[in-house]
Amino acid sequence: MLDDNPDDLDIMALAASEVDGVVFQSVLFESVEASASVLHALRRGAADRCRLALLLDWHLPADAGVRLVAAVRADPSIAHTHVLVNSGSDDPVDRSKALAAGADGYSVKPAGYEASIELIRLLGLHAR
Repeated sequence: MLDDNPDDLDIMALAASEVDGVVFQSVLFESVEASASVLHALRRGAADRCRLALLLDWHLPADAGVRLVAAVRADPSIAHTHVLVNSGSDDPVDRSKALAAGADGYSVKPAGYEASIELIRLLGLHAR
Protein backbone atom coordinates (compact mmCIF):
# COMPACT_ATOMS: atom_id res chain seq x y z
CA MET A 1 0.00 0.00 0.00
CA LEU A 2 1.22 3.46 -0.86
CA ASP A 3 -0.26 6.40 0.99
CA ASP A 4 0.82 9.80 2.24
CA ASN A 5 -1.11 9.42 5.49
CA PRO A 6 0.72 7.33 8.11
CA ASP A 7 -2.50 6.78 10.08
CA ASP A 8 -4.17 5.16 7.04
CA LEU A 9 -1.12 2.93 6.56
CA ASP A 10 -1.19 1.89 10.22
CA ILE A 11 -4.88 0.99 10.16
CA MET A 12 -4.53 -1.03 6.97
CA ALA A 13 -1.40 -2.83 8.24
CA LEU A 14 -3.20 -3.75 11.45
CA ALA A 15 -6.21 -4.95 9.48
CA ALA A 16 -3.99 -7.03 7.18
CA SER A 17 -2.44 -8.72 10.20
CA GLU A 18 -5.89 -10.10 11.02
CA VAL A 19 -6.30 -11.83 7.65
CA ASP A 20 -4.52 -15.18 7.33
CA GLY A 21 -1.98 -15.54 4.57
CA VAL A 22 -1.55 -11.86 3.71
CA VAL A 23 1.91 -10.39 3.44
CA PHE A 24 1.42 -6.65 3.66
CA GLN A 25 3.99 -4.00 2.92
CA SER A 26 3.24 -0.34 3.39
CA VAL A 27 5.19 2.57 1.96
CA LEU A 28 4.78 6.10 3.22
CA PHE A 29 4.79 8.53 0.34
CA GLU A 30 7.28 11.17 1.36
CA SER A 31 8.77 11.72 -2.09
CA VAL A 32 8.43 10.38 -5.61
CA GLU A 33 11.14 7.81 -4.76
CA ALA A 34 8.52 5.95 -2.72
CA SER A 35 7.02 4.77 -6.01
CA ALA A 36 10.29 3.02 -6.83
CA SER A 37 10.05 1.15 -3.53
CA VAL A 38 6.57 -0.04 -4.41
CA LEU A 39 7.67 -1.20 -7.86
CA HIS A 40 10.61 -3.06 -6.33
CA ALA A 41 8.34 -4.81 -3.81
CA LEU A 42 5.92 -5.84 -6.56
CA ARG A 43 8.75 -7.22 -8.72
CA ARG A 44 10.10 -9.16 -5.75
CA GLY A 45 6.63 -10.56 -5.09
CA ALA A 46 6.22 -11.52 -8.74
CA ALA A 47 9.58 -13.32 -8.67
CA ASP A 48 8.33 -15.26 -5.62
CA ARG A 49 5.10 -16.08 -7.51
CA CYS A 50 2.89 -14.22 -5.03
CA ARG A 51 -0.56 -12.94 -5.85
CA LEU A 52 -0.06 -9.20 -6.12
CA ALA A 53 -2.27 -6.27 -5.25
CA LEU A 54 -1.57 -2.60 -4.85
CA LEU A 55 -3.70 -0.33 -2.69
CA LEU A 56 -2.92 3.15 -3.83
CA ASP A 57 -4.00 6.52 -2.54
CA TRP A 58 -4.97 8.58 -5.58
CA HIS A 59 -4.23 12.07 -4.28
CA LEU A 60 -0.46 11.91 -3.99
CA PRO A 61 1.87 14.79 -4.87
CA ALA A 62 3.33 15.09 -8.37
CA ASP A 63 0.63 12.85 -9.91
CA ALA A 64 2.44 9.87 -8.38
CA GLY A 65 -0.73 7.76 -8.39
CA VAL A 66 -1.23 8.12 -12.13
CA ARG A 67 2.46 7.52 -12.79
CA LEU A 68 2.63 4.45 -10.59
CA VAL A 69 -0.40 2.81 -12.21
CA ALA A 70 1.16 3.47 -15.63
CA ALA A 71 4.49 1.99 -14.50
CA VAL A 72 2.82 -1.15 -13.17
CA ARG A 73 0.85 -1.65 -16.37
CA ALA A 74 3.96 -1.06 -18.54
CA ASP A 75 6.09 -3.68 -16.77
CA PRO A 76 5.29 -7.19 -18.08
CA SER A 77 6.54 -8.83 -14.88
CA ILE A 78 3.96 -7.04 -12.71
CA ALA A 79 1.30 -5.89 -15.19
CA HIS A 80 -1.07 -8.55 -13.78
CA THR A 81 -1.07 -6.80 -10.37
CA HIS A 82 -4.55 -6.03 -9.10
CA VAL A 83 -4.50 -2.25 -8.64
CA LEU A 84 -7.13 -0.77 -6.38
CA VAL A 85 -7.21 2.96 -5.84
CA ASN A 86 -8.20 3.51 -2.24
CA SER A 87 -8.95 7.19 -1.89
CA GLY A 88 -10.59 9.54 0.54
CA SER A 89 -12.40 11.11 -2.41
CA ASP A 90 -15.76 9.88 -3.65
CA ASP A 91 -15.65 12.29 -6.62
CA PRO A 92 -16.80 10.51 -9.81
CA VAL A 93 -14.14 12.39 -11.80
CA ASP A 94 -11.39 10.89 -9.62
CA ARG A 95 -12.93 7.44 -10.08
CA SER A 96 -13.05 7.87 -13.87
CA LYS A 97 -9.45 9.10 -14.03
CA ALA A 98 -8.18 6.19 -11.93
CA LEU A 99 -9.95 3.61 -14.05
CA ALA A 100 -8.82 5.30 -17.27
CA ALA A 101 -5.23 5.20 -15.98
CA GLY A 102 -5.45 1.42 -15.62
CA ALA A 103 -6.69 0.79 -12.10
CA ASP A 104 -8.86 -2.29 -11.71
CA GLY A 105 -11.10 -0.65 -9.16
CA TYR A 106 -11.71 2.37 -7.01
CA SER A 107 -12.87 2.44 -3.44
CA VAL A 108 -13.41 5.17 -0.92
CA LYS A 109 -11.20 4.59 2.10
CA PRO A 110 -12.97 2.41 4.59
CA ALA A 111 -14.23 4.02 7.72
CA GLY A 112 -12.48 2.08 10.43
CA TYR A 113 -10.79 -1.13 11.28
CA GLU A 114 -13.49 -3.68 10.40
CA ALA A 115 -14.08 -2.10 6.99
CA SER A 116 -10.33 -2.24 6.35
CA ILE A 117 -10.27 -5.96 7.14
CA GLU A 118 -13.11 -6.50 4.69
CA LEU A 119 -11.22 -4.58 1.99
CA ILE A 120 -8.18 -6.83 2.48
CA ARG A 121 -10.42 -9.89 2.19
CA LEU A 122 -12.10 -8.55 -0.95
CA LEU A 123 -8.72 -8.24 -2.64
CA GLY A 124 -8.50 -12.02 -2.47
CA LEU A 125 -4.93 -12.14 -1.21
CA HIS A 126 -5.73 -14.17 1.88
CA ALA A 127 -5.11 -17.87 2.20
CA ARG A 128 -7.83 -20.00 0.68
